[in-house]
Amino acid sequence: MNSLGLYLTSVLIWGSTWWVITFQFGPVPPAISVCYRFALASLVLFAWCRARGLRLAFSTNEHLWMALQGMDASTSKPSARRWTRTLAAESLVGTPPGS
Repeated sequence: MNSLGLYLTSVLIWGSTWWVITFQFGPVPPAISVCYRFALASLVLFAWCRARGLRLAFSTNEHLWMALQGMDASTSKPSARRWTRTLAAESLVGTPPGS
């Protein structure tokens, strides 16, 4: 898939998330609804990989590298994340950052 296709796919998926969340409210607790969505997404992902013949077995080094990337994405640069959230919130109310 080319870059435009990958971009449009991610926009479609992430853009529809908020719309799909509105269907989750009801008698089922939100945490269970999220579990359902992740289970469905994993089934679709496994089916896609199987249909394309993609390898799902990874070496120990590959697992360690993926774990390192995940830890970096979720734990590094907390001050940058805080500043980004502050900037986003301030842009919504129209005040300059740091005021």
